[in-house]
Amino acid sequence: MNPATAKKRRQRYVDMSDNLIQWLAPYARKEGKIGFSRFIFRAVRKTAVIEWPKDVMRHCFGTYHSAMHEDNGKTSAQMGHTRTSELFKSYKNLVKKSAAAEYWKIVPQGIPGIIPFTVAKAG
Repeated sequence: MNPATAKKRRQRYVDMSDNLIQWLAPYARKEGKIGFSRFIFRAVRKTAVIEWPKDVMRHCFGTYHSAMHEDNGKTSAQMGHTRTSELFKSYKNLVKKSAAAEYWKIVPQGIPGIIPFTVAKAG
């Protein structure tokens, strides 16, 4: 992540889970920037006709990562927090480790109702 575009202007690296790699694999390129389009993402959400709470993906990540790994320091670092208290204040919910294990198994193949993203052209 480029610090110039990050919210807090700090560079950080995040670990990619096995299921995230599976979600991104169809869009892999041999080189070049990774593209993301808020316009396409918004259109997919609208097509899905589902409620999409603010920061839902970030909240899910923090909650399920913390439950799965049982390491609030690691989860906080992955989220870019400087203190674990930020995790407890905004993202920590009560989720059992067994539910977290199921969450981290979600993959795109064979799931009815998954709406594929079109490949966005980078920059």
